[in-house]
Amino acid sequence: KYSVTKDTMFNMDKSRDIQKLEENFKINQQQKEIVLLTAEKELQENKSELQRIIMIALIIISTLVIALVIVLFRRNTQKRISNKLLTEQKRILEEKNQVINEKRNEIEKQAALLEEANRSKDKLFSVISHDLKSPFGSLLMIIEQLDKKTFSEQELSELKKSLMGNVESLIELLNNLLIWSKNQIEGVSAEKETFDLTALISKN
Repeated sequence: KYSVTKDTMFNMDKSRDIQKLEENFKINQQQKEIVLLTAEKELQENKSELQRIIMIALIIISTLVIALVIVLFRRNTQKRISNKLLTEQKRILEEKNQVINEKRNEIEKQAALLEEANRSKDKLFSVISHDLKSPFGSLLMIIEQLDKKTFSEQELSELKKSLMGNVESLIELLNNLLIWSKNQIEGVSAEKETFDLTALISKN
C-alpha cells in the first residue's frame, strides 16, 4: 500500500509538475507569440512609417523637380523672348542707322551742291559786275557829254549812232551773260556748229 500510495503520490506530483511545465510552456509560448506579434506590429508600423516617409519624400522631390522644371522653362522662355526682342531692336537700330547714313549722305551731297552753287553764284556776280561796269561807264560818259550841248548836229548824229551801237552791244552782252549764267547754274550740253570766225572777231 505504501509503495502503491507512494507511486500514486509520485505520479500525482509528476503529473502536477508536468502540468505546471506545460502551463509554463504555454505561457512562455503565449509570451513569445505576444512578443512576436508586438515585434511584427512594430515592424509593420515601422514599415508603414517608412513607406509614409518615402511617399512624402517622393512628393517633395517631385514637387521640387516640377518647380525646377517650371523655373527653367520660364527662364528659357524669358531668355528666348529677350533674345527675340534684342534681335528685333538690333534690326530696328540697323535700319535706323541705314536711314541716318542715307540721310547723311544726302545732306552731304546737298551741302556739296549748295557749296558749288554758292561758288557759281559768287563767280557769276563777279563776272557780271566786271563785264557790265565798263560798258555802263562808257554809256554814262556819253550821256554826260550830251547834256553839255557842246556838239554840232553832225557830231550829235554820230554820237547817236555810237550810242545806239553801244546800247545794242550792251544788250547783247547782257543777254550773253544771262545765257552764260544759266548755263553755269543749270548746265547744258554744247552743240557744235561751223561759223565765220572773222565776222565774229570783227564784231566784238
